[in-house]
This record gives sequence, C-alpha cells and structure tokens, in this order.
Amino acid sequence: MSPGTARATVAGDTAVEVALPERTDTYGYACAASTGTDQPTGDRQLALTGDNTTERVDLPFPLPLYGKTYGQAWIGTNGTVSFGGAHTGDINGDLPSTATPNAALYPFWDDLVVGAAGSGSGVFTAVRGTAPHRQFTIEWRNVSHWSAQADKFSFSAAVGEDGTVTYSYRGTGGTGIKGGSTATVGVENATGTDAFAYSFNTPVIGDGLTVSFRTTKSGVVTGRVLDANDGNGVAGATVTVGTGDTAVSATTAPDGGYVVQSPSGTRAVSLTAPAYEAVTATVDVKAADVTPVTRSLRTGRVTAAKPAVEVVLPADQKRTRTLDLTNPGLGTDFAVAEDAPWLTATPSAGTLPTGGRAAVSLAVDSAGLAAGTVLTADLKITSVSGRSPVLTVPVKVVVPRYQAALDTGSDYASTDALGDGWSPDRKYTAGSYGYQGSSAVRSTGRTIAGTDDQRMFRNAREGMYEYRFDNVPNGTYTVELGFAELSSTKPDRRVFDVLVEGREVLPSLDISLEAGTYTALTRSYTVTVTDGVLNVRFVTHSGFGKPLVNTLRVTDRPDQAPQAGRAR
Repeated sequence: MSPGTARATVAGDTAVEVALPERTDTYGYACAASTGTDQPTGDRQLALTGDNTTERVDLPFPLPLYGKTYGQAWIGTNGTVSFGGAHTGDINGDLPSTATPNAALYPFWDDLVVGAAGSGSGVFTAVRGTAPHRQFTIEWRNVSHWSAQADKFSFSAAVGEDGTVTYSYRGTGGTGIKGGSTATVGVENATGTDAFAYSFNTPVIGDGLTVSFRTTKSGVVTGRVLDANDGNGVAGATVTVGTGDTAVSATTAPDGGYVVQSPSGTRAVSLTAPAYEAVTATVDVKAADVTPVTRSLRTGRVTAAKPAVEVVLPADQKRTRTLDLTNPGLGTDFAVAEDAPWLTATPSAGTLPTGGRAAVSLAVDSAGLAAGTVLTADLKITSVSGRSPVLTVPVKVVVPRYQAALDTGSDYASTDALGDGWSPDRKYTAGSYGYQGSSAVRSTGRTIAGTDDQRMFRNAREGMYEYRFDNVPNGTYTVELGFAELSSTKPDRRVFDVLVEGREVLPSLDISLEAGTYTALTRSYTVTVTDGVLNVRFVTHSGFGKPLVNTLRVTDRPDQAPQAGRAR
C-alpha cells in the first residue's frame, strides 16, 4: 500500500483512522483480494501436458491488457499466459522485468508439471457471459511443483472483455511451495516496464483466495464497424479512441469487431476504413467498464445489371450492347477499362450518385476474326466501393461458322432490338434451308406483349412439318424459337411437339395456355449436329390445330462444343 496521513488532536489516548490510498501501477491497475468465492473451471482441455511446455490458442474474442488488444495467447505449464509469444522458462522473476515473458498474466508462475491426459490433471479453458462482458477462463487443474509431484493444487485466470483479470486458487496454502513461496503472482505490460506484482516468492496464496485486478484510469470501448450497404462487418477498419499522445487504436477482426482499452473520460472515437466514409463520435469512457460503439460506414456499391456479356457476331460485323451500372450506396466516381482491340466501352469514366444509374455502351467489332473464333475479355469497373473496388464483368464474343435467322411468315428482312439481322422466310430447297410441308402465313396488326421486336412477332408460319438446314458444319448449335398466338385461340386448341435433331425438346406445346394470346414466348435449346443437316420438326396432335412458329434462328456455338478452343 501507499502511505496515508490523517490529522488528529492528541489530549490523551486517541484513536485515529488513516485511510490508505489504493495502490496502483503506472497504467492504473489496482488489486483486491478476497476469499470464499468458487474457482471458475474450464470445460475444454488443451493438449498441454508435461514440464516447461506451452500451447498457442486463438482467443475467442479480443482481450485488452495495458492498453493493447490481443487475439492469441501462449499458455504455459508453468502457470503463465503470455500474449507476446511462447515462453518455457521455469525460473520465475519479480515484476516488472524486461526479460520474457511480457504482456503476460502470472496467476502462479513457478516450475510446475501438468499430468498426462486421463490423469485428472490438465489445463482447461472456457468462455462465459455475453458480449461485451464475456470472460475467458484458463484453469490449471491438479498440477504440482516438479519437486513434489504428488502434492496437487489448482488455480485459474479469468480475463474479461472489460480489462479485468481475476485469479482463483484451490488446494493452495501453507508456508511452502503451495502457498507461493517460490512463485510470482501479478500482471505485466508488453515492454516489461510496468506491472502489478501481487506477490513474489512469498507464501500468501491461501486456499479459496481470489485476487482481482481492475483498471482505475482506463476503460474499454468495443463494438463493430459495419458496411452501411449490407450490414456486415468491415474487416481491417481502424478504430482510434482519443487524440494526440493518448490516442489508442485497434484494427477490426473479420466480423468487424474491435476492442480498445483507452484512458477514461470524454474521448473522441474515429472509425475509418479504406474506400469508406469516416465516422466520428464522442463517448464517455468509464474506468473498469465497457462502452459500446458500433457504427455503419457508407461506401459506394457499384453493381452491374448483368454478371457477364455475351455477343454472337458473324465475321466482319459490329454490334453494340448496353451494360447498366447502378449505385445504391454512397456516391462515387467510376472508371471503365477494357483490354481487347475488338471491344470499346463508352463512357470510360463518370459519376454515380446515390441511387444513380449509368449506361455503358459496349461496341464489339469482329472485323478480321475467323469463323469459329471465341474471344474473351474482362471489363474492369473501378469505383470507391468498400466491398468491390474493382468490379469485373466478363465479355465474350463468339464468331459462328454458320448462322441462319428466319423471320418466319415474313417476306422481308428485319433487324431486331439488339441489331441482329433476320432473313425473310423461305421454302426449303436442297442444299440450302427453309420450311417444308403445306403451310400458310398468319399475321396481325395488334401489339404483341413481352417483346421489343413487334414486326417479327406479328407474323408466323403455320402448318409446316419441318425447317431443314443443309450443309451446316458439324458441331454444337443453339436453336432459338419464338412463338405467339396471333388470334383469340383458346387453350387446348393448338397443341404440338417440337423435335430438334430427332430429340423432343418441346412436348405438347400449347402457346395460348402457356403464354396467352398476343404474347411472345421464346425457348432456346442446344443440340449437336453430326451429319451436316439440322432438322427442326413440328408434330401436331390429332384434332388440336396446326403448329405455328414466329421466329427461328440456328447458330453454331464453338464455345459450347466439348474441348472448344479459346482465344483472347
């Protein structure tokens, strides 16, 4: 204890009460001893056994000690817990000392032995309480001094999120080794320059004793740093409590959690992370207490409407596709870059405010590319976005060896909303392509729902039994079919099957039942051609009307063939 004084007037026998101030170390740890409390025990046994060994453990939550926060600890058989590294020395010392270990707890530092597994001896850990008032307990159970291994005793250290440290003892006492005559009890900082030594080689450790250390000049600020967009933790954020020379900082864990042990009083809290908007707060840090501070940081969240862009483009042609970018997060600038001579993105940069939208035009040019080529490139969209500062959108262009697109039922060429060309319908001739069988044209002037290509879906071929495509290179093809009922045909009035290359792909198609009337219905299938001919057959159900189709496109897909080659 530190000395104390009191004033008294003496005119005879006089009783004077002198209040001694609480002893603290430089940092402000104070100590109190009591008896009669139960020793906390562990429920998970470590592999730690023998003499002069340590085991590293990942702490279940960050633990503060002398203004620093730790995520790992090295627990030793010799009654020590070091947060600074392994220590196996069996000769104890007085505190503080720059000799190892440092940043350590010393519930009973002596030359001890932990029995083998199954002997009833061991080192156990446990977690108790709820955040932010959890405790991590380490229990040395039925251990002994190396010189008297039949004489067992137990002790534990419980470390709290609030910076408190409590030692408890069972089976100790007397004037010898079990009382602490050759042991060190205390806590120490990371540099070995400050410590609170409860005892050193002094037999004061009685059975049932509890020794508690608490902070008198500092408290703990704890919480999480969250992403305001998704509510999840931000790893690697910096939390600083205080300013100037008394500022203390910590880095957040993967879940965004942090613990900072800070001097008490009114303190500024700063929460920052790369690509996030910083947040500040003012809190009242109470000594030996926990102050929760959880904040959400705003950041951009640039997203693309499509995860990838694919363009099927015959040789020596050009197409344009649009990629929409949105940003529900904090407003941010963005930049777009591509690394392929056949791909150009416009604009190359811009600004996306909160809730904003930007359309990026992707121009693709297949000039000079050989039929059967598959090209890929990555479109990189850079922004100030905490989760995805670089958004990558793959772009693929496929140059088919063969493509035939028919606006069935039409006698003129069309261009669809994507800029792809469609040929007028035609009757089959050997060596070419077209429809077979007695058929007729259906048409309407009404609006067709579900499509941007009104002209193409207002005409249809009805009654054919097949479309045949001759002299197609063998390989993998997509077959795209478009349907629309162009009259008030009711369900169950037109039912037919569609077979591609002899395989039934659309059994019992009832357009009106599936989509309604005057509404576009599209389907796409992948098939393999091995005989140079691609057949799309329509089989009507007896008494259920005639088959009908509005658009039909067959396209060679070298990118989908087994072991297809790739180029960049």
